[in-house]
Amino acid sequence: ILHNRWLQWRFVNARAEAAMNAQTVSSENLLYNVWTQTSNLWESVATIQVELQHARLALKLDSVLSSHAKHLDGWGALDLEHAATLTGVMDALEAAII
Repeated sequence: ILHNRWLQWRFVNARAEAAMNAQTVSSENLLYNVWTQTSNLWESVATIQVELQHARLALKLDSVLSSHAKHLDGWGALDLEHAATLTGVMDALEAAII
């Protein structure tokens, strides 16, 4: 009878251990899936932050360039005027030297 009781306890313990192992595997799988999803979300957030920073910098560059566009448009006329004045000064210096 003692041997029979001992076998019954072994069976109960083995069954409890099997249930615990199954629960452990299930919990580990769940934890891994949660970790994977969290990692994917972090990657998505980082990508969106980079895109947002890129858009902000593009907007900043556009505002800087648009504020200087009128000055850049007038640069061609200023360059022609400067070249004409420089030519006049060179001619005057050349005439003064000769």
